[in-house]
Amino acid sequence: MALEMKRVTTEDAKPPRRLIMRAGGLEKNGKTHFGFTAPGPLAIFLLDKGSHEGVIDKFIGSKEISVVPLTAVKSTVMNDVDQDEVKRANEKLWQDFLRLYYKVITGNEYRSIIIDTETQLYEIVRLAKFGKLTQVKSHHYTLVNDEYRAFVDEAFNQDKNVIFLDKMRKQYVAKEGKDEGQWNGKHEDAGWGDIGYRVMMNLRVGVDTEGDNFVEVVNCRANTELRGRKFYASEGEADFAHVAAEVYPDFYDITDWLV
Repeated sequence: MALEMKRVTTEDAKPPRRLIMRAGGLEKNGKTHFGFTAPGPLAIFLLDKGSHEGVIDKFIGSKEISVVPLTAVKSTVMNDVDQDEVKRANEKLWQDFLRLYYKVITGNEYRSIIIDTETQLYEIVRLAKFGKLTQVKSHHYTLVNDEYRAFVDEAFNQDKNVIFLDKMRKQYVAKEGKDEGQWNGKHEDAGWGDIGYRVMMNLRVGVDTEGDNFVEVVNCRANTELRGRKFYASEGEADFAHVAAEVYPDFYDITDWLV
């Protein structure tokens, strides 16, 4: 079939009512809580053990929530599994995840999907392909990243909100005369290195010096003016709907993001 240009109409210009975002933050700063504020029904892929405890009870009465736990298989002195076993076990887990994820994201049962956390999901795919997380040469990552990119990008073909929650790690810088880097006092996002480029917006979940939880927009492709904007819990705004309402203010208001 020959390629043809199609004139864009006003209706074509209206963006889909869904957001694909990454929310990163330090431990116990409210990442999972923010994810649960997305409109239901919710599908939660839970890789961070215990992260939903003390959180899910706040939302179970107001929306439908479904959870599937996922745990990477790693070689430790406790389980004594070799590298090939690690690869086989995690490849099965990765493929099982993909089958369920595509079923959820293409179906009509759920409104929002939460990956808690993407950091740990990326560990699973690496263990599935390499059987280990360290001492893997960069050129071996090409096929892994292609497969992972296809999974992330599928969200743009669908109508679901997708929130990738990410952990953060200490940022190390090289120090002259030292084999190991030195922590510079800052933190950086963990997980797949390209996730921040693929999603529509990146958020930082945190707590300020006065103990007020907040959600900060790091960047937003659809509305660059949101960069640096903070939504505070004390003002009742540190949730999905308040953030989403500012992305497409000409097309949707906050009530559109409650469902």
